[in-house]
Amino acid sequence: MWWRFRNLVAGKGRLFLCLWGMGGILQMIRAASIPVVTPVSNVKKNSTTGAAEVVQVAAAETPNAAESPKIIQAASISVVAPASNVKENSTTGAAEVVQVVAAETPNAAESPKETLYKEIKMETTLIILKPDCMENGLSGEVINRFAKANFEIVGCKMMSLSESLLREHYAHLTHLPFFPEILAFMQSRPVLVLALRKEKAIAEMRDLLGPTDSALAPKGTIRGDFGTDKMRNIAHASDGEDSAQQELKRFFKSEELFL
Repeated sequence: MWWRFRNLVAGKGRLFLCLWGMGGILQMIRAASIPVVTPVSNVKKNSTTGAAEVVQVAAAETPNAAESPKIIQAASISVVAPASNVKENSTTGAAEVVQVVAAETPNAAESPKETLYKEIKMETTLIILKPDCMENGLSGEVINRFAKANFEIVGCKMMSLSESLLREHYAHLTHLPFFPEILAFMQSRPVLVLALRKEKAIAEMRDLLGPTDSALAPKGTIRGDFGTDKMRNIAHASDGEDSAQQELKRFFKSEELFL
């Protein structure tokens, strides 16, 4: 009888150890699905290679994308347990886990914005559809191209441009002998003034329009397809952030812009 009791106990012990081991495996499987996140302060840029190196990475519950910092490489790594000292291999670009620690998911709003966390920057640019665009009935076609390029209209009005407004707008050209011609052209009929918003709106709009001289603008650009020369070139567009802000204030009241 004793040997039967002993075998029964031994069998149950092995069963317990087996179940305990399976529990550990399940814990590892659950941990393997946890993405690694880390405060931006834990990520440094290699001064020699320019590659991102994650000095310390902590695993936690899956974060909300809107609340967690976006980390190159580390954000997409899954590990068997919480990990720290994860570094990017300078040759392969792969992340290498060195050691294991635990921490809470950081709040992106409390982390500094470094090169690894790029904030989406929306810009608003000013566009004037010039008299040649209006005269040739091209405003609809041009605005349609803006729409296809995902620009959002946040301000729009038709207006006749006064001499004082044009002298302020073209202050850098008033001393030139052809300025009276510009003045006469821009006052020849009402124009359509637009405020357009998008990420990198200023640079992308200038690419969409093409070079100032329509004769040099490639086909496929708005000026290349519809423009005539430097003056009759369909549209004016802000050439930088500072000029965009000044021009928007010049042509729109604050209540006329829906940002």
